[in-house]
Amino acid sequence: MKISLNDPILSLSRINPDHVEGLKRLKIFTIHDLLRHFPTRYADIREEAHVSHIEKGAQVTIYGVMEKVTVKRSFKGHIPMTEARVADDTGTVRCIWFNQAYIGKMYPDGTKVKIGGKAEEDSRGIFLSNPTIERLTELPEHGDSLFASTTAPEFLTPVYPETKGVSSLYLYTLIKKAIAGGVLDDVHDPIPPHIIKKLHLPELKEALLYIHFPKNEALTVAARKRFAFEEIFYMQIKQYREKVEAKHFLAYPITISSDLLDEFTSSFSFTPTGAQTSAITSILDDLKRSDPMGRLLEGDVGSGKTFVAATVAYATLQNRVGKTGPRLQVAYMAPTEILAKQHFESFISYFQGTGIEIGLLTGSGCKKFPSKSDGDIVDISRAQLVKWLSDGRISIVIGTHALIQKTIAFANLALIIIDEQHRFGVKQRKLLATKKGDVRKELPHLLSMTATPIPRTLALTIFGDLDITVIDTLPKDRKKIITEIIPNKNRQEIYEHIRK
Repeated sequence: MKISLNDPILSLSRINPDHVEGLKRLKIFTIHDLLRHFPTRYADIREEAHVSHIEKGAQVTIYGVMEKVTVKRSFKGHIPMTEARVADDTGTVRCIWFNQAYIGKMYPDGTKVKIGGKAEEDSRGIFLSNPTIERLTELPEHGDSLFASTTAPEFLTPVYPETKGVSSLYLYTLIKKAIAGGVLDDVHDPIPPHIIKKLHLPELKEALLYIHFPKNEALTVAARKRFAFEEIFYMQIKQYREKVEAKHFLAYPITISSDLLDEFTSSFSFTPTGAQTSAITSILDDLKRSDPMGRLLEGDVGSGKTFVAATVAYATLQNRVGKTGPRLQVAYMAPTEILAKQHFESFISYFQGTGIEIGLLTGSGCKKFPSKSDGDIVDISRAQLVKWLSDGRISIVIGTHALIQKTIAFANLALIIIDEQHRFGVKQRKLLATKKGDVRKELPHLLSMTATPIPRTLALTIFGDLDITVIDTLPKDRKKIITEIIPNKNRQEIYEHIRK
């Protein structure tokens, strides 16, 4: 019976319960999953060793004959196992296959085989545990020519990730069975032919054969390149689809007068760099549109990304729902509680005296600024903060991943700022912006920030759904960042330096 990629793995052959559980652990449920379970390495004929020369820890390949094949159960745990001796011209070596009683039936005494594995040692001497095994019609001769009068066996044997009850050899046997069943006949290559041709990549059917049954190293490299490209190709398509999907949503158009903007930026004790000013201009141009912005702001530590984020947040909060409705809202997500608290304190200093209410939401508690009584920071309950966010009273909330929990809802979320979060797509934006039963279609603008220096080509690959802005100059008066390795013996000394 012909099998297809979507058939369950159980359609291949009779599989005992131990194997079924092992395959589940390896996340192999279908024939497709099996073919995508790639080798981690290949046992190579160039690792060939004579039995008499095997040393503990060596990765070896042995050509020999099966002798004294027995099937039994282990003393501890009563695990079914096959034990045998593999003999070549120089001696014999013990081989054990745990949970593989079928080896004894498939490879009886006298069978010519190629064995590959790592040499281990116990009280009985050197042995190979769960080695790969391949039946041969002839053994290679070791004369003037390695393969003097025989057909050369394959140079490379795949070695797969294993788990209890499922060996590399068992997986190799299943894959052989799937290929023999014609599973590749109906394989459709999702990558367009012109891309395959342009990049000199093997087609999907060829790549699957090359990676599981390679004739030489060049073919395994070609297959791996193909699958690596495929991974990036799918990722970019997904991101492009997200970018297109985002364009189908409306966003709150955000504008600010130059006078108001200048008034805010001039309140800082420093003059913005040209790169910061350029970044703010680019972002504000995006925010004017009625389709959601998606932009990555990249800049070194100390380049002033937080200033840019604060300015953009201020511009957002000068806008309301309609002419007289509530303010729009900003969510600022930081990767850790410490950073969230630092940004909370920074934003308080930026927005003090503006009447804008700021909240802090982390796993360890919630705060609000300003308080009603003395205008200072006050601790509040999570329930109170959540209510004020959904009412629109709190205009800026700073927090960790706690912000995207289902219980958090915003009245008019217009901008999300993500600090050092590498993936935050349309789905996450919807989670933040939409309340239960809400029918609004607005999707928040997104500003993602990173200090990781990413080459532009790589950035476009990882962040294909975002436009990129780079702050490439540091403020003039910024202290030089010094990176040093501190020996362990000086640990207390550096702690004291940090305290000061």
